[in-house]
Order: sequence, then structure tokens, then C-alpha cells
Amino acid sequence: MIERRIEPEELPEGAKFNGYREYDVQDLRLLRHNIRYLLAEYVTTEGRTITGKLPDQQQGHYGATLQAFVLYQHAPLPSATAPAKTLPQLAHPSNSKTTRRRVLIT
Repeated sequence: MIERRIEPEELPEGAKFNGYREYDVQDLRLLRHNIRYLLAEYVTTEGRTITGKLPDQQQGHYGATLQAFVLYQHAPLPSATAPAKTLPQLAHPSNSKTTRRRVLIT
């Protein structure tokens, strides 16, 4: 947390300091987080190339958190009777890859 002390612009003569009144402001920081996978490549004596595979959870060039965030931004607002979807529900692998791609490229 960052604290900033702010003094009044004008004070009458003889005013005595009485402490600080706390006023909290919440904000959000979004930072890019890139992961570079170095997929090892080997060439066999027959000339065939063997390459390391990405982890199963890595689908395409967008991470699960970014996909979930974008889906969350584009999710329809819940009605009063429908249960709201949480961010982990939107990130669940059962969501259509086609839908995720369509949202990410629009």
C-alpha cells in the first residue's frame, strides 16, 4: 500500500494537528506476463525431427488467465434468476475453443 499525506491548503492561525483521517482508494494493475517455452528439437539419424511438447494446459498463444479475463469481460450480464458465473467457471476447459478464439480476436 502506498500512503500519501495531504495537508490542507489553508489553515487558520493557532490550528492544532489532530492526526490523519484515512481515505482508501482501491485500484487494479494489469501487467503483462509472458512465458517463453523453449521446445527442444532433436534430429534423428534418419533425418526425422523430434520436438518437445507444450504442457497440456497451454492451448495456443493466450494463457488461461488472459482467456478467462477476456471471457469475463464479454460474458452476458446475469439475470435476476440466473446464477452468476464466476471467473474460474469461465476459465474452465469445457468452454468452447472456438468461442474463446472468437472473443480474443474481436
